[in-house]
Amino acid sequence: MKIKNHKKQDRLFTELLAIASNLRKGSEFFYSGISKKDLNITEFQNGISAIEQKGDDLVHKIIRDLNNAFITPIEREDALALADAMDEILDGLEDTVDHIYMFGISKISYSMIDMAEKIDLSCQQIYLAVELLSQKKMFDIKEHIIEISTLENKNDQTVKQSVKKLFDEHKDDPVRLVQIYEVYKLMERTSNTCHRVGKLLDSIVMKNA
Repeated sequence: MKIKNHKKQDRLFTELLAIASNLRKGSEFFYSGISKKDLNITEFQNGISAIEQKGDDLVHKIIRDLNNAFITPIEREDALALADAMDEILDGLEDTVDHIYMFGISKISYSMIDMAEKIDLSCQQIYLAVELLSQKKMFDIKEHIIEISTLENKNDQTVKQSVKKLFDEHKDDPVRLVQIYEVYKLMERTSNTCHRVGKLLDSIVMKNA
């Protein structure tokens, strides 16, 4: 009976790691795409949507398994919150791509590329932290949580500087100003969600270390 429960515990961690791995794939795809000089927006949309759909499928799977699990290695609520928050990051990336398409933004600013890089780095840190979680190396997770917070703070500063520049450069084109501003805010919210994942991981560590 104990062996059976142990397998369920391992499967939960494996599924969380699969979600983190798919998230890392999505952030890498997003950063790579937004950095291209000749961006094919249709391919960009299709690619990020496919990754986001896989993320949804992985979250649905972990919900089913949590409902069937008798014993879990961490609290069900914490596992679900972590899975949902990682999925929300992918939602944010997809929303950003969709808005770039809808607004017809062909010139991606350096600041957007810079923010995309930091979101990607944050998702890499999330993957490493979840990998350590799956190995039950709770005390080693802290350094990754700190790095996620550092990257989020840097993105906050980038947004402030970029929005000021945006208002200076597009004051005579309010429609374009609002469109680009919306993309910045979507990226900022996505970066903030990375930070929220870090805080969820910190809470899990405190409960289980």
